[in-house]
Amino acid sequence: MKHKLISLIIGLIFLSTASSVLAVACTNNTQCTTAGQICDNVTGGALAGTCVPASATVWITGIIERFISIVLWPVFIGSILIMLLVAGIVFVTASGDPSKITMAKNMVMYVIIGIIVGILAYSVYGFISRIIF
Repeated sequence: MKHKLISLIIGLIFLSTASSVLAVACTNNTQCTTAGQICDNVTGGALAGTCVPASATVWITGIIERFISIVLWPVFIGSILIMLLVAGIVFVTASGDPSKITMAKNMVMYVIIGIIVGILAYSVYGFISRIIF
């Protein structure tokens, strides 16, 4: 049940990001403010009168960037804060026990390593997306 609920939430996020990429109304290309979009003013089309990506790569890049900014960064920052809070609680409740103090210090070290890995991963994505797209 939990797995289905998580899958549903992730699916809704993808649908909402895709629709928000395509939802700008227009009558000519100058009204499309997002880079790489053109106005589809073909009458009778499903997307008639909306700004659409000029290519599939622009559309995919838009979805990935929105997913990162809407989902991944808040989850990343939230997990950092939770882990630091847990490490602080373990440190405060250690009562001088060297093994618990060491465990709390290791947790803080792992949080710092996680921050570095997360920032490097985002930098690699930015570097690759500039080369490919």
